Amino acid sequence: MEATKPLNEPHPPAPNQPTYPAHPQTLHEAVERYLIHLENLTHIGQYSAGSLTTTRRHLTDMVNLIGPNAWLSSITGERLDQLVIEYAKLPDRRRAESLENKNAAVRSAYTRQGFMAAVRSFLAYAFQRDWVIADPSKKMTISTTVRAGTPVNRKRKSLSLAQAQALLEVGPGPYPAEEEGEKALFTWHRDQLLLYTLVTLGLRASELNGLRIVDVQESGSELSISVIGKGNIERTIPLPRSLAATWREYVRIRDSYIRTRKLDATIPWVFISTRGNRLSTVAVNRIVDRCARRVLEDAEVSGLYRELTPHALRHTAATLLLAAGWDLKVVSKILGHSSVAVTSAYLDELPGELEEALRHHPALASLSPAD
Repeated sequence: MEATKPLNEPHPPAPNQPTYPAHPQTLHEAVERYLIHLENLTHIGQYSAGSLTTTRRHLTDMVNLIGPNAWLSSITGERLDQLVIEYAKLPDRRRAESLENKNAAVRSAYTRQGFMAAVRSFLAYAFQRDWVIADPSKKMTISTTVRAGTPVNRKRKSLSLAQAQALLEVGPGPYPAEEEGEKALFTWHRDQLLLYTLVTLGLRASELNGLRIVDVQESGSELSISVIGKGNIERTIPLPRSLAATWREYVRIRDSYIRTRKLDATIPWVFISTRGNRLSTVAVNRIVDRCARRVLEDAEVSGLYRELTPHALRHTAATLLLAAGWDLKVVSKILGHSSVAVTSAYLDELPGELEEALRHHPALASLSPAD
């Protein structure tokens, strides 16, 4: 019988597993170790896949700006202050025109805040692991918190009811003619459903492109979708019958398109590209922008056009539901918020509510309309 090795005797590393020094020396090594840690948390459901993608993107930017071979111990609070400024000057990768003109759009205050949140989490982990003797982010003098008074990003603001209706009716474009082929038909139904889902249900872009076919649940004539939100919290949203019919029609068109193009029949994602790949968040942004621009091209509703983002449609869903008299708690559940306090932060001014409030101002009760 083979003798068992004592517990304190070192075992050889498992095959195909990378070996690391006890304390990584360079920034690249440390970030790689940290991302592996987050991947492990994702596997056990303690970190979301969407957050992992965002964190990896932010930390890649950090490594590129500071340098992959920079000593981890050389990062100071002063260097992090400089990092904030360097990052702010980078072009916004979500804007297509910024790829041609680097000065077209820089990182917004909200993006800078997210970037530094990822950097701080990484450095806090490094400190906990004793990779550094102190957390340099504690010595920063520049704040990246978005404070009151920050210029409003109009692309994030909600649409009015008229603007939302114009986007839904005009945005997908004219219904494709038969001779345009199945690709045009598939794209039209996909974009139409994407817009309706964002405007009416207020899904985040990451939640929308993370939807799988198995998340669409049918019970008799009722249809609902299971959405995995922030923190891997799942919520089930029942679909109104009119929207359920749109979902069923899109899934039928999608499946037919997959068969015609001989794509992988096991593609799990609801929203896919014409090549059968899962739609990225950037692709969702581009579809929304393309649909909004079609409103500009329509002479009857061109005055309603404005630039917007999928997050603006999330604001739109909340605002329109509340304007229609829906309870704040119900809207909070639809959006997947942990509390109604979070939902209230998303709310834009309800159309006409200030006028209505002033019309019933108690100090004006004694005045006649003629006054």
